[in-house]
Amino acid sequence: MLSQNLILLRTHRPSLAQSVERFLLEHEIRVEPLPDGRRRCCCVSTRNGEKEEWTTASSAHPNPRLESAIRSYSPLSEWLLCFGIETLNPFFLAPDKFSKINPALVVEPDLKRFIVHASLYSLESYIQNRQVFFFIGGGALEQSIQAIENDLEPYFLSGGVLRDVLSPPYDATSASALSYLEEFQRRFQARAAEIRQCSQQFLQHYQKSHPPPTKTVLIVEPAVNCWLVLGRGLALGFKELGYKTIERAVPHPPSSISHYDSLRLRLDLIRLCPDYIATLSHPSDLFLRGCENIPIKRLIWYVDHPDHLPQYKHGSHDYLFYSWKEFAEPLAGRCAHLLGEIPVGGYPLPCVQRNEFACEIGFVGSVMNTEPLRRKIPAETLLRLDALLECKQRETAAPMAALWKRLEFSEKEQRAIAEAIGPALRQRGMSDEQLVLSFLHMESIRLRRVRLLLQLQDFDLKIYGNLDWAALLEGTPIARAFQGRGLTAQECCDFYRSAKISLNIHPPFPHSGPTSRDVDIPMCDGFLLSDIHLYAKERMAEFFEPKTEIALYHGERDLPGKAAYYLSHPKEREAIIRRARQRIASSFRYKDRVEKMLHSLEGFLSANS
Repeated sequence: MLSQNLILLRTHRPSLAQSVERFLLEHEIRVEPLPDGRRRCCCVSTRNGEKEEWTTASSAHPNPRLESAIRSYSPLSEWLLCFGIETLNPFFLAPDKFSKINPALVVEPDLKRFIVHASLYSLESYIQNRQVFFFIGGGALEQSIQAIENDLEPYFLSGGVLRDVLSPPYDATSASALSYLEEFQRRFQARAAEIRQCSQQFLQHYQKSHPPPTKTVLIVEPAVNCWLVLGRGLALGFKELGYKTIERAVPHPPSSISHYDSLRLRLDLIRLCPDYIATLSHPSDLFLRGCENIPIKRLIWYVDHPDHLPQYKHGSHDYLFYSWKEFAEPLAGRCAHLLGEIPVGGYPLPCVQRNEFACEIGFVGSVMNTEPLRRKIPAETLLRLDALLECKQRETAAPMAALWKRLEFSEKEQRAIAEAIGPALRQRGMSDEQLVLSFLHMESIRLRRVRLLLQLQDFDLKIYGNLDWAALLEGTPIARAFQGRGLTAQECCDFYRSAKISLNIHPPFPHSGPTSRDVDIPMCDGFLLSDIHLYAKERMAEFFEPKTEIALYHGERDLPGKAAYYLSHPKEREAIIRRARQRIASSFRYKDRVEKMLHSLEGFLSANS
């Protein structure tokens, strides 16, 4: 049983797993059952032979005091403090007794008692429960008290009552246990009072008809590399305008945001009383549950196609911006205020050259291996889909919906495709039409990226991304180009700096401006080879001057020649990088982007006051 629990601890509680493993290297623990159901335990030091013996309580033996305390525990309104690992006993405190709202603290100052317990019982449900916090070993008492003021703080928003239970060998006569509980309760009450006061001040602040400005902004960023860079850009812009900003990365997709994540954000909000909340591509209420009616101005910047995201409605305090004007139409039905286009910005990104990333041509991005889904689509319909996708490859900037209409797909075919792919791909609120078009965009991305990269088989090529690349490239001349993993945000910057050429392949849906890669690569001192002009068309001059500020390719036939040319002209690459950085520094400043957001908002509010 101990080995199974250790596997779980390594995944979910790695520091505790390390403590247990270090202890077991220097000690031998033996456990023997006794006739009355108790167990005799012996711990022997392998270094000096020092021995310690003790007896555990019987797992099935009645413990009226413990049982009474647990019966009166109210998970929805109380915190639970379990002093002694033996409280985690299925006869006394089953895993389903724990709340999904308030925390449970398991405090055991004696590491060897925890190890014995983990040898006898499965702790799987306790270890995997996000609301259960373990404080085990020599520093357990101090660490649990300190946690009141950091990790545990957000839970004061959902409950401020503490229930404590003690298990053998700790009881009401244990001076150390009573002293600890007294100090814990004192610190608990002080922090609960402080957060209640903050909450009252927060509500009072926004009850005023014209709340005084605090010059603060809370920025919420889905934890996706490109969105993190964009969120940090917004933070930089606000800071340059004199605002204090707090950035919070949250899990993606938004449906995976935990109760704890949401509470932590609400606590930030309560303490800041910000003038604005800024989020990327998602309604703010997904992140800040419970604050829907607080009149804080929420600036939502859509940087991905709205139809490919969960179809959540926005609230009356949400003001929407979008990186490309083409997003205005799909956002029109989201019950919010559309205030205009804000293209991506740029700023210097810290990066270093790394040998492991050195190559002639580099590409980082995701694809989806759709073969398992394609097999579920009726054969005749699949042939027609492939014909549509070939049209899309030839007519790069053509809207997918227009091609769908041109090829006269029927509602029956749309339904059949949706039934085949829906269980794997449908996001909240998606219509069949949105689902199918989103799938076709994924297919188009897959085809275009694979075909373009195959043209680079004679170059030193490195590809980073999700593991679907391995299946898609298997048996091709560039199979070894995939490096077997994705990159962190910082590694992306280092990769852009280290590759001689970084390739950008734009998304296939209609858009008339740069993606973040068109800006980030030059700001990492990297050389960009892009196909932005296929989409921006007559707007190119708004962003970059072709050939002098950006290098462009047209398609599969053109790409190898352009790559070979720029690889053989390093001084020209350096000149384009330098001029691109100058253009971005003057025309893509996040200070200007944020100023435009705030100016648009002020104009809208003034016109509708």
